[in-house]
Order: sequence, then C-alpha cells, then structure tokens
Amino acid sequence: MSNPLDPTNLMPDTGGINFYTADPDLAFLLQRHLSEEDNERAQPILTAMGAVASRQMDRLADLANRQGPMLVQFDKRGQRVDEVVFHPAYHELERIAYQDFAIAACSHRAGALGWPDRVPQPVTMTDALARALERCASEPLKRRFLPALTALTLDNLQQGAMFLTEKQGGSDVGQTSTVARRRTSIDSSPGELQPEWALWGDKWFCSNVSAGLILTLARPEGAPAGTRGLGLFLVPKILDDGTRNAYTIHRLKDKLGTRSLATGEVTLHGALAYQVGSLERGFVQMTEMINCTRIWAAIGSLAAMRRSFLEALVHARGRVVFGRTLAEHPLMRRQLVDLLVELEGCAALAFETAALLERVDRHGAEEDRRLLRILTPLCKYYIPKRGEYVTLDGRAPAMSSCWTWLVLSIGRARARHSWGRCTSACNLWSSQPLPLWRSR
Repeated sequence: MSNPLDPTNLMPDTGGINFYTADPDLAFLLQRHLSEEDNERAQPILTAMGAVASRQMDRLADLANRQGPMLVQFDKRGQRVDEVVFHPAYHELERIAYQDFAIAACSHRAGALGWPDRVPQPVTMTDALARALERCASEPLKRRFLPALTALTLDNLQQGAMFLTEKQGGSDVGQTSTVARRRTSIDSSPGELQPEWALWGDKWFCSNVSAGLILTLARPEGAPAGTRGLGLFLVPKILDDGTRNAYTIHRLKDKLGTRSLATGEVTLHGALAYQVGSLERGFVQMTEMINCTRIWAAIGSLAAMRRSFLEALVHARGRVVFGRTLAEHPLMRRQLVDLLVELEGCAALAFETAALLERVDRHGAEEDRRLLRILTPLCKYYIPKRGEYVTLDGRAPAMSSCWTWLVLSIGRARARHSWGRCTSACNLWSSQPLPLWRSR
C-alpha cells in the first residue's frame, strides 16, 4: 500500500493526466459512431488534444478565468472605442483552439488537421454563425464572410457572436423590439456588396461581445408582431472603411460561469447590417444558430461533468483513509458509480443528438428533423441540469482548487440558463404524434 502521509496521497489530483486516454467512455462512443478508418485517424489528434488540455489549457483557463476581460470604453483622447481587453492566457487558449487544432474551421473546411472531409468540432458561436450563413445567406454574402469565420490562422480569423436576448424577451424572442430600417442611399460600385439595413435597439445578453461578426434579429419597419415579423441580419464590428460600426458596449456581465468569455450589454445606434436570407423567415433561419449552440452547450456541460468525475475518481483512488483508499470503501464506490451512470447517460444522449444533427444535414429525412426538434432542447435542458448534480457531488475537498470552482460554476450557470428552455422542450415533446416513436 502507498504511504498515506506522502503529500501526493493527501490530496491527489489529475495533474499531468491525459484527459482523452483517461476517458474510456469517450473512446467507446467514438468507436460506436465513427467508421473504423475515421476512428483510427482521430486517435492521434485526440491524444494530442488530451495532453494539451491537461498540461497547458488547464493552467491557461485558470489564469483567464481569474483575470477576466475588461471593457475599455474610451481612448486617451476621449473617443469611444469599446474594446474588450483579455488576459494573454485567453489569447493563448484561442491560438490552441482555432489555430493548433482548427476548432471552428474543421466543421466547415475539408482538409483541416489532415481530415479529408468536414468534421464537427466546434467553438460554439463561430461555428454556429458559419453554419447559419452556409444554409441561409446569399452566395455573395457567403463568399465575403465565410473564409474569415473558417480561417486556419488567428491573423485571418473573425470570430462570431449572437446578439439575441433583449430585456423584455429572452425565450420569448417574438417580443424583440430592435428596429431595422432600410438604407435609402448606398454608395457602392455595381456588384459591390454593401450593408442594406441600419439597426436600432438594445441587446441585453450578447455572448462573445468582442467578436468581429454578429448575427442578430430585428424587426423591419412595418413588419408584423411576433417572430414572423423578424428579419435576420449580419452586423460586422468593423466597416469596409476601417471605422467601427455604430453600436456601444455599456458593460460586461458579471457571470457565474465562463467568466473569461466576454458577455455584454449593447445598444445599436443605426448599426449597418447585411440581410441574411429571406426577410420573412428571420427567426426560422436564426434557429440554425440557436439549435447548434444548444447542442454544443450541452456537450460543454458534459465536459464539466467528465472533469468533475475524473477528479473525484483520481482523488478516491489515491486518498488513503482508515487503512485503504477511499475507492475501496463501499459507500464511496456507490457514489462514484452513481456519478458515472449520470455521466454515461448524458454522454449517450449528447452523441446521439449530434449524430442525428449530422443525419439531418446529410439526408434531411422528415422523421429525423422532427426528432431533432425534440432532442435539441431536451439535450440542452437535461444535460446541464444533471451536470449541476455531478459537479456538486463530484467535487474533491479542495474547494480552493481552480478547476473545482471553474467547473462547478460552469455547471451551475448552464443549469440555470437551461431552466427557461424546459417549457419549449416539453411543448415540442407533447405536440409530436406517436408514430414518430414506433421505430425507436
């Protein structure tokens, strides 16, 4: 038996562990959902990613979370600039994600990381915005903005954001009061793409507020009330002449989780915008981005669950109490099994939903589409809710540990945010005819 007084046994943790090779359930799910060839191709990439996550990103995430973003509203001359300043650790995390592992590009660009086809591996907002443009935007708009959203280097990358929530309408998006006014005079050469609209209004919860490209909803003047009257618009942060677009960031949100990601409150003062897709189908088109972010948010909660369980498992296997490790005590083993069951159940739900999304993209069968409408909000609600339980019960005693507070806060924040979506999930569930389930 190991020495119980050895400092490494007093408070064991996951330092230096490869997060991928330590997760047999993930390996099983990949083997189940991928072809043999794709699974073999993925192994070295995931192994490298697992090592970088534990040996580099863990420390960087702690620094970025403790030293969160700051909003600089004015420069030294008193000019409004609204720049978000991040800790260098955050930019290093961006480099690892966007450049070293092509997360964002590989969902839309074949050949990234040597993968012959596209493979879903997203950074939520940027990936989801690119997805919405691919499916809804005009060809000139795609040619103009998709290359920057899927760039393989940080220097060429433009990140995406979603400015959706308003004070009077969170889940009830139909109450959106932002107004879109068509520009009457546009100075442009024939064939040159120019923003056709100016947007006016307040946005209350703007995720990734410093992003270069923003997708948002607004109501064209004279359009009907409710979601049917909303149009979908793309708002660039910087205009073609190099000036900043007409919106102000009032403050950054003091969030419980994901503190290193800047979320702000914004007012649009006639911000120039491009129309995306059909003006009458703005909300329907926006759901391409919303539903994508819901699935990826659920997978983010799943990652927090897995990290929490891994810490609990390593601690229980290393900590010696009453002459044997914690993991050898029956009640502790029972608790660990309870957490593992929750984790594996949520993992199965998340992977099945992601696989269904891919089937819908490839084949578009109506039955799959209807099932995806149910599983997407259900996944977004259920996994963060169970994630709150797992991150609470799976935490190790060292509550001052950076990972413990970060994972716990993310788990609780996602669970709280998902609660308001439960009604939508239940309504969709109850509205589906029974034949949908007969073959399942």
